[in-house]
Amino acid sequence: MRSSAAEARDLEFRLLGQVEVLANGIPVPLGGAGVRRLLALLVLEANQVVGRGRIADVLWEEEPPSTARTIIQGYVSKLRKLLVEHAPGDRVEIITRSSGYQLRVDHDLVDLRRATALIDRARGLPPAGRAELLAEALRLWRGPVLGGVKAGRLEHVVYELEELRLVALEDRIAADLELGRHADLVAELSGLLARHPFRERMVSQLVLALYRSGRRATALGTFQDFTVRLADELGIDPGPQLRALHERVVRDDPSLHWAPAVSEQGASVPRRPAQLPPSPAGFTGREREIAALDALLVGRDERPSPVIATVVGAAGVGKSALAVTWSRQVSPEFPDGQLFAGLHGFDPEHPAAEPSRVLRRFLIALGVAPEAVPVEEDERVALYRSLLAGRRMLVLLDDARDSEQVRPLLPGDSGSLVLVTSRRRLGGLAVSVGASVLTLDTLPESEAVRIIEAAAGERAAREAVSLRVLAQLCGGLPLALRIVAARLVVNPDRSAADLVAELADERERLAALDTDDAEISVRGVFDVSYRHLSEQAAMLFRLTGLVPGREVTPLSMAAMAGIDPSAARRGLRSLAAAHLIAEQRPDRFVMHDLLRLHGREKARTDLTERERVAARRQLVRFSLTTADLARRAIRPAGDELSFPAEPGQLLPEVDTPAKALEWFDAELGNLIELQRGLLEEGDDVEAWVLPRLMLNFFSARCLVDEWITTHRRALPATDRLADQHAEVTTRIGLTVALARANRHADALEQAMAARAAAKALGSARDIGTTTANVGMVLMELARYTDALSYVEEALRLAEECGDALNRASCTLNLGFIQKALGDIDSAVLRLREGIELSRRTGDRETLALGLVWLGDTMVELGERDAARRLFWEALEIAEHIGVPIEQARARRGLGDVAMADGDAVAAGEEWARALELFERLGLAEVESVRGRLSALSGQERSA
Repeated sequence: MRSSAAEARDLEFRLLGQVEVLANGIPVPLGGAGVRRLLALLVLEANQVVGRGRIADVLWEEEPPSTARTIIQGYVSKLRKLLVEHAPGDRVEIITRSSGYQLRVDHDLVDLRRATALIDRARGLPPAGRAELLAEALRLWRGPVLGGVKAGRLEHVVYELEELRLVALEDRIAADLELGRHADLVAELSGLLARHPFRERMVSQLVLALYRSGRRATALGTFQDFTVRLADELGIDPGPQLRALHERVVRDDPSLHWAPAVSEQGASVPRRPAQLPPSPAGFTGREREIAALDALLVGRDERPSPVIATVVGAAGVGKSALAVTWSRQVSPEFPDGQLFAGLHGFDPEHPAAEPSRVLRRFLIALGVAPEAVPVEEDERVALYRSLLAGRRMLVLLDDARDSEQVRPLLPGDSGSLVLVTSRRRLGGLAVSVGASVLTLDTLPESEAVRIIEAAAGERAAREAVSLRVLAQLCGGLPLALRIVAARLVVNPDRSAADLVAELADERERLAALDTDDAEISVRGVFDVSYRHLSEQAAMLFRLTGLVPGREVTPLSMAAMAGIDPSAARRGLRSLAAAHLIAEQRPDRFVMHDLLRLHGREKARTDLTERERVAARRQLVRFSLTTADLARRAIRPAGDELSFPAEPGQLLPEVDTPAKALEWFDAELGNLIELQRGLLEEGDDVEAWVLPRLMLNFFSARCLVDEWITTHRRALPATDRLADQHAEVTTRIGLTVALARANRHADALEQAMAARAAAKALGSARDIGTTTANVGMVLMELARYTDALSYVEEALRLAEECGDALNRASCTLNLGFIQKALGDIDSAVLRLREGIELSRRTGDRETLALGLVWLGDTMVELGERDAARRLFWEALEIAEHIGVPIEQARARRGLGDVAMADGDAVAAGEEWARALELFERLGLAEVESVRGRLSALSGQERSA
C-alpha cells in the first residue's frame, strides 16, 4: 500500500513560484492565461466556495464580458478534464455550488498550505527544530509567487505571500542566531539587505551577528548607514528596538554575547503574574478561529505598538471559552506573564467593572505594593504602561461593555498582546488603536455533534441519529450545546430521543435550555443583551419574532414598524452590533434559530395583539406587492391578480429580470415560510395567491421542489375558500411543475382536474389554459396525436378570448407536434408564427424556447447557419433573463450545429456546458446530452 505522503506527491499544486500543477513531478499543460488565473484563485481559496462574481472580478477586473459566465464554465470544464486525467478518484475535484465553484483538495497537495503548516509547527519549538522546519518551508518558494499569472486583483496576495516568506526567513535567522551561527549569517544578511534595504529586523540581526563575530565597529557602522538611509529616503528614524540594540552595542553589553542555552534547573525564574482561568472542559473545534488568533503572533516584534484583538459574537457563542483556551495555548510566547480581568459588561449579577479598579488589581499583580498604588486613574494608567514597557505580556479582558471600558487597560509599548471579548463589535478600538476583529459564529454541525457525542459517552453510537438532531436543535450555539450535554451526563437513564422531543417544540425550546444560573441559561444571556438595547432596536427585535423566515431587510422591517428604511437600517445594525442578528450581506440580516425564538417570546409578551396583527398585515402586503412587481419583470403575469404599491410605499428595485430574480433568490426561504405562516393563521386567500406570484420565478430558476410544495399546500386553502378560480389557477401551476419534474402521470391528473374545474366554472380563458396544459403533458409523453386535438382546441379558445400569451404558447406547441408527426413544412410555419407572437407579448422565456425548437428543426433540414443564429439568439435571451433551462437547450443546439459542421471539439465543449446546466437543474433532458457526449467519446476512441 502506498503512503499518503507518496500519494501527495503524485499531484501537486504550486503557487510559490510559477503557477503549476505537477503530476508525478512533471508539469501538466494548463492552457491559456484565463485558465491559469482561475486555477490560481481556486487553489488560493481551496476548500472554500469562490463566488462567480469574485471569479469574474479576478479574471477581467473592471469590465467582464457579457459572456463571462459562459467563459468561466468553459474554464472550469477544462480544469475538470485535467483533474480527471491526472487525479483519478475523488481526492481532488471542482464542485459546482449555487453561488460559484469549490476546489476540494487535500492541503498537503498545495505548496502554500504545506509552507504555512511548517511555519505554524515551528512556533514554540527549540531553536534547532525551529530553524529546520522554517528552512524546509522556505525551500518551497521557487521564485516570485503566482509566476506566469497576471496578478491584477490578486496583487495583494502576491504582497502578503512575499511578506510571509520574509517573516519566515527572519524567524529562521533568529533561530540560527540562538544556535550561535552568527558568523555564517553575516554574508546572508548582507545580501538580503541589499535586496530589502528597509527590513529593520534584518538590520538588527546583522548588527547582532557582526557584534558576536567580533566586528563591533562594523556593527555600529551598519546601524549608522541604516539611520542615514532612513532619514534621506523616508524621513524617519529607526524604531525603538533597533535603537536599544545600538545602545547596548555601544555599551558593549555582556548580555549580547552568545552563550549556549542552559537548562531550566540552572536558570532563575522571575516572579510574574499568571492569572488566566482554567481551560474550559469540553472545548472542541474552532480550528479556523484559532489559526486567525495565531496569526496575531506573526511579526508582532516589528510593530511599534501592542497587538490588540477583539473576539466578538452573540451571547453563548463561546467567546470566553475560545479566548481562554487560546491564551493558555500561547502563554509560553509571553514569558513575562499573563493578566486577566472579567469586565462584567453584560453580567446580570454584577455592575460593569470600572477600569480604575481593574488597574489597581493589575498593578498589585505586577508587584506594586497596595499602599503604593496611585489614587488617580490617569496615574494608574501611566504606571501600568511603564511596568509593561519592554515586557512580553498577554492581557485577557473578558466581557467588555464598550471601547471606553477597555482603553485605559491597553499597554503603550510593543511586545504585549491584548485580547478582548465582547457581545458588541467594539468598532472604536478598531478605529483608534487598529484592533483586529474576530467575529465568532455558531459551531458547524460536525463540531456541535462532537460535543454532544462526547457527553453521551458509550451510548453515542447507539443514539447517533438523536444526538445529531439534538445538535441541530441547539443551532450550533455552544452554550446550548453545553446545557444539553450536561443533561445527558446528569440523566444517563434518559434517552437522547426524549430530549429531542422536549426541544422539538419551538414554544418550549428556550424553557428546556434554562438553568437556575442566568449566566449559563440561554434565555438568561439573551435577556441581558435585549435589556441593553435602545428603545427602537428593542422594538425591531420584537418585530423579528413575527417574521416567519430567518432573514429581514431594512425595507421589510420599515414596512412592519411604520418607520423610514434608514431608521430601520440603523436599528438592525444596532442589533447586529449587539450580535442579536447578523448582517451576512449588505442589508440582509439573518437570525439565529434560538434568537428567533427569543424574539417570538418578546413579541408575545411585549407587543399587544393589535400591534402583532398590524405588523403581520404590513409584512404580508409588502411581500405580495414586491412579488407581483418582480414576477412582471421576469415575464408577463398571465392572470388578473394585481397588488399595486400604496402611495409612498418604499419597495425593493425589481424592475429588471436580473433584479427581480435576485430578490426572489434572496427571499425564497422567507416566502416559503410566509406561506406556511399564512396557512397557520387561516389567511387562505394570501396563502394561495403567494405561490401564484412566485410562478414565473419558479419557472425561470426551475425550482420544481419548491414549486410543487407551495402549490400543493395552496390547494386545501382553495377548497376551504370554495373558490373554483383559485383552484384552477393553482392546479395550472402545479401541472407545469410536475411536468417539469418529469412526473407526467401526476401532471396529467392535475391537468385533467384543472380542466374539469374550469369547465364547471365556465371561464373560457381558464378552459383554454387548462386544455393547453393537457396538450402540453401529452406532448411531453410523446402522445402526439392525442396532444394535437387538445392544443388545437386550446389555440382556438385563446384566439376567441384574446389570450395572447396562451395563443403564442399553443402555436409553438402545435409546431413542435407537427414536427414530431413529420409535417416539417407546417412545423416551420407554426414555429415562426409562435416566435413572432411571443415577441409581441414580451414573454421572453417562451420566445427563447420557440427559438430553440425552430433551431432544432433547422438542424434537421441542414440549415446550419440559420440554426446557429437561432440558438445564439435564444442563448442571449436566456442569459439576459436568467433562465438556465433555455441556456442549456441553446447550448445543446449549438453543439449539434458544431457537430454537423464537423467540429467535434466545439461540439463537445457546448454539450459539456449544457450537461452541467441540466445536471444542476435535475432535468430528464440531461440524458439526451449524455448520449451525445458518450457517442462523441466513442468516436474519439475509435479514431
